Amino acid sequence: MSETPRSRRFRTDWLRPKRLDASSFDLGWKLDDDDVMQTLVEHRPAPLLFNKGPPERIMLDLERIGVLEHLRRLGYDGFSPQFAGENLFESRFSLVGEHPEVEGACLLVDIRTHTGELKGDCPLTGQPVCLRAIVLDWLNLQDPARPLTVDRVALPGQTHPGLGIFRRAQRLTIGYLRETDYDVAVNVPEYFHNAVLYSRYHRFFLPERQGRFLALKRDLLSYGLGRASHALASHDHEDRVVLQEDGSIVQWTPAEQMLGLSRSMQEYFRDARYTRAVTEEMERNHYRLVKREA
Repeated sequence: MSETPRSRRFRTDWLRPKRLDASSFDLGWKLDDDDVMQTLVEHRPAPLLFNKGPPERIMLDLERIGVLEHLRRLGYDGFSPQFAGENLFESRFSLVGEHPEVEGACLLVDIRTHTGELKGDCPLTGQPVCLRAIVLDWLNLQDPARPLTVDRVALPGQTHPGLGIFRRAQRLTIGYLRETDYDVAVNVPEYFHNAVLYSRYHRFFLPERQGRFLALKRDLLSYGLGRASHALASHDHEDRVVLQEDGSIVQWTPAEQMLGLSRSMQEYFRDARYTRAVTEEMERNHYRLVKREA
């Protein structure tokens, strides 16, 4: 796949620390003295998901949307939310539980984020842009009590089956994100299947990359998501993805996939120039799966 040169991609810089005062914590939820101390004095993040969701709210919402009941049906109970982070810009939320067939705590949900600035040139105007971003470094939703089975193709990087809660968890986290003042939520999908899972709400910033991604979805999903993702990820897999136009081998390369949060970024992804460039690139590229030559 012809990828965008690194010089045209965004670079990620840490946000400069801001002076925090009481108004910074007017979230509708009370932070106790320990939370304020760790944030203002020790420079550790408060226990808030995306700076919005405290533990009580998260657990209530997970119960409300049926996630905890679904996990109970899988045999889990004794749920506990946990927060960690080294500084004001990095955050990690985990949900652990207990299962009668597993010794010790089970990590069920693991979300790691950092905040920063994304700087680069707008593909539509060529003008420099600087976006306040929350970057989704890691999202893991796996069932540690169940092994992978031979009757289903495991996704690249997968060690356990999924929990079956991704769509509900995604809608909940997007609701939290839309309460923030960031311009975009960014993920950089390591594999094709990651991008597919996020694609219901996220778009690649570069329209050409979005067009090639939609062409890959159009042409490869009929082979199965796991098989297609493996073929794009590994030199050693028995399958290859090739570009029909010239027969070149195609491999997946991560790039910035975004959810527009500010009005300007939502308008960017609706812009006719973006849509036209996406369509043109999608129609220009066609892919197929072939067996690797011995």
